[in-house]
Amino acid sequence: MNSKFFLTLPVYVTLIFANNVSKCWAEETTQEKIENKTNEARDKVKENYRDLKDKECEYVNGKMKCLGKKFEHKYESARDKAETKKKELKNKID
Repeated sequence: MNSKFFLTLPVYVTLIFANNVSKCWAEETTQEKIENKTNEARDKVKENYRDLKDKECEYVNGKMKCLGKKFEHKYESARDKAETKKKELKNKID
């Protein structure tokens, strides 16, 4: 074989490897960052609304009658935060 081929082979391998590695550290785009902030703000608004509903229910009906709804609202808030984190990680990987 040609000795020129063996001299250029490491260069080609290095370029291919560098190209693939750079894809692993992909940055979030501006649109993805805005989407993440929007999702976080939406979660915060929902959480505050649920807390307000819990306080209203406690004031009107008493703490014991509203305990189930309070747990349900805490679960929904945690689920929303997990969903937002999932979307954020997906955007970082893309």
